[in-house]
Amino acid sequence: MLRSILFTVLVTSLNTLLSLSALATAQSTSNSPDALINCLTQASIPFISPTSPNYESQIQSWNTRFNYQPAAIATPNSTNQLSATLQCASTTGTRTQPKSGGHGYAAFSSGGEDGSLVISLQQFDDVDVDDNGVAKVGAGQRLGDMALALLEKGRAMPHGSCPGVGIGGHASHGGYGYASRAWGLTLDTIEGLDVVLVNGSILHVNDTQQGELFWGLRGAADSLGVISNFYFKTFEAPQASVYFSYAFCPGVYNGTGAIAAQIMQHLQDFALNASVIDSRIGFGVYIDPSSFSLSGLFFGSEEEYAGKIRGELLRGLPQATESVQVLDWRGVLDVLAEGQGDLVQPLGSGYSLSSDFFAKSLMSPQDSPITLEAWTAYFEYITTHGNFGDGASWYSIIDLFGGPGSAISAVSSNSTAWPHRNTLFDFQHYGYVPPATRSTPPSSSSPSTIPPPPSNASIPLPPIDPTFPSSIEPFIQGLNDVIPTQMPGVDFGAYINYVDSSLSAEEAHDVYYGDEVYGRLLALKETVDPEVILWNPQAVGV
Repeated sequence: MLRSILFTVLVTSLNTLLSLSALATAQSTSNSPDALINCLTQASIPFISPTSPNYESQIQSWNTRFNYQPAAIATPNSTNQLSATLQCASTTGTRTQPKSGGHGYAAFSSGGEDGSLVISLQQFDDVDVDDNGVAKVGAGQRLGDMALALLEKGRAMPHGSCPGVGIGGHASHGGYGYASRAWGLTLDTIEGLDVVLVNGSILHVNDTQQGELFWGLRGAADSLGVISNFYFKTFEAPQASVYFSYAFCPGVYNGTGAIAAQIMQHLQDFALNASVIDSRIGFGVYIDPSSFSLSGLFFGSEEEYAGKIRGELLRGLPQATESVQVLDWRGVLDVLAEGQGDLVQPLGSGYSLSSDFFAKSLMSPQDSPITLEAWTAYFEYITTHGNFGDGASWYSIIDLFGGPGSAISAVSSNSTAWPHRNTLFDFQHYGYVPPATRSTPPSSSSPSTIPPPPSNASIPLPPIDPTFPSSIEPFIQGLNDVIPTQMPGVDFGAYINYVDSSLSAEEAHDVYYGDEVYGRLLALKETVDPEVILWNPQAVGV
């Protein structure tokens, strides 16, 4: 299989090189910025550089902790220009990353270091649906705009709720939403890809064409090639769905956190109860210093929800403020996006939302459900350490991935390079500076009550933002460690779409992929990108 890929890569690359003769005058073995700029200029690729008047506005990262200074930001407007751009990166030895929406948690799409080439995909913005319901979506699209374009055709697909997230990284590294237990991850709906490799080869890949590359791009595209277009299976947009939410009183945190632990233990039991739950329900729990809520989506009638689901879901739980709504698909998109910006968002650099944060994730295995002792320790940690005095805050989101009927779990673990098919719950732990206090340096006179990470923990990368509160990283690290510490011997993973900037490359490879998948990816990387041009601090081959 790898020999087939290599042969196609070589033949396609030769053809592309012949058609782009301008590159010959710009080739260089140096990785100097001047060589890159000269190559892009000779190939007539639109780009901006540090001397461009709009450079500073173009390099802003969504996570404002990071402020990388790329050597250039190329904005190719065709597949041939994308091919030429990657050839410039290869011939000049410039580390490169594509940028779809720029919503990466560690700003890897801004290069992950100074001096990289960033390839903005904002010109690849098509959304077309064929007669078979297959959507061709350009890699520069954002989730909200894409969802509305699909809905105009009466179609829908599983994806996250934040409208500003770019489809490129989201789909190629997972892509979870409340519809995922019914329809799969966004990644699972990919039926084909248009991709350009670092030597300029332009390929269309699917299960029968370049199958090994297709496997790897669904889970590790940032390391293997630049996707220009996705071909997604779509679904008929539901006419009516039940959106439910339950806000519990802050008292669930009282004392030891035992009440909150019992809530999660019950929800876990519910999630594994095949007599009640099937693929049509998805839900998650949101926790912050002052709130605890449950919300989700049911693809069924309000009568069935009330008669079959609601009673068992709430059995034995504390009183909560209830909201149950029957919504069409546009209503579902709107309610899920609430507080995250309008569904319509500008592509590329026109997107202006940002956050200042540090995040980690944890994926719990379905065959080792979290114990009541572990849940209790989790909430004891929150009640003891979860109130900061330096302007910082945090939240946790616990989403159901597995359980009876889950379309996520139904996919075999070796079908794609996203291996976490045994996941029951996915935890996102997110510490941030609220916008109102973001520009205020933390007080150095307030001692932290948060215990330091254990001595064998990864040393976090120093934040580029010097005012980032010192309380956040150790709290989030400790919160992420509580449950695994209580359950030794259980193999927990992490979700690559919630990139953890504190992980070393080796740690990232382990928790994102595991040894077997990573070994296969490494062999593929050595075939399609042996010089590691597609680079970030946690990329395959680093």
